[in-house]
Amino acid sequence: LTSDQKKLKQGVDGIFVADLPGSRMNDAIYQVLTKDFAGVKGRKAIIVLTDGYIGGKIPYADVLNELKESDALVYPIFYQIKRLFPREVKTVSYTDLIKVYPVSLLNTLAAMTGGRIYAAEGSDFRTAFQNIAEDL
Repeated sequence: LTSDQKKLKQGVDGIFVADLPGSRMNDAIYQVLTKDFAGVKGRKAIIVLTDGYIGGKIPYADVLNELKESDALVYPIFYQIKRLFPREVKTVSYTDLIKVYPVSLLNTLAAMTGGRIYAAEGSDFRTAFQNIAEDL
């Protein structure tokens, strides 16, 4: 947890995209809310880099309940590793995208906290992080 721009940039620069889908995202968000942010006052944000395959030991509903009690914003950055639409579909509207599982779950996390969902191409997260920085 830091507001040091240099440390934050180093953390972002060290990000890599895993070869396999899936995560323990529920567990990570729950831990941040219940442990890491437990004594933190003021504005907080959780940025989640995800392929959308949400999982973990903590149920999604428990994460949502904990988020309702927190004052943390959630900003999921979704990067697609599996096609969500048939190959013949060349463009997709934002409205159509957020209706598709698993993007709809990520959008719920963002919307209920006042954050926003972003999409990233491959491992290029720069634009998404710049947009989040502007939001904050």
